[in-house]
Amino acid sequence: MKKKSNDFSDAELRDCIKLYFRFLDADERQIKIGKNSNYKALAEKHNNCRPWGSYMYKCQNISSVMESLGLPYAKGLKPAGNTGPKLHLLVTETVTERGLI
Repeated sequence: MKKKSNDFSDAELRDCIKLYFRFLDADERQIKIGKNSNYKALAEKHNNCRPWGSYMYKCQNISSVMESLGLPYAKGLKPAGNTGPKLHLLVTETVTERGLI
């Protein structure tokens, strides 16, 4: 069943950020990781409440936040705008916790 709202829940946002940093870590280690299967697994985790491509686009939003902070972003995830204040805050918290800023 599809959500009536386009808003991502806090749990979805946190899971997207966690996944995004797995991609970024894999890039740094030069390990190839299948992104689409990870997006599909994330969609399943959240009861397929939205298409898996929505999680890919959200990861592109995370790239936009990373770029705005002057940090590298995950390969293959070109920054996409429309990040929203909640996502920006959560990504900033994550990079701070990781000591990246």
